[in-house]
Amino acid sequence: MKRERGNKRRTKLKVGDPVVVIAGGSPKKQLKGKIGKIKAFVGNDRVLVEGVNMIKVHERQGPSSKGGIVVREGAIHISNVMYYV
Repeated sequence: MKRERGNKRRTKLKVGDPVVVIAGGSPKKQLKGKIGKIKAFVGNDRVLVEGVNMIKVHERQGPSSKGGIVVREGAIHISNVMYYV
């Protein structure tokens, strides 16, 4: 039996809105205070912010894509970002 997820958090943020990170991240990453635009909404209550929370992903080689280490944005919980004017 599949577990039901909670309802998505309602937000007025949209893709392309400028946001600032107000919390989260390890002391190494120092995410707090970084500014970027919302790139996409991912899963439950998480967003991708351009240029923030960059992670390295090991991709497998395929017939059309070259494998290796790829750097891309990681998801941040929506409660950790705030609209930036």
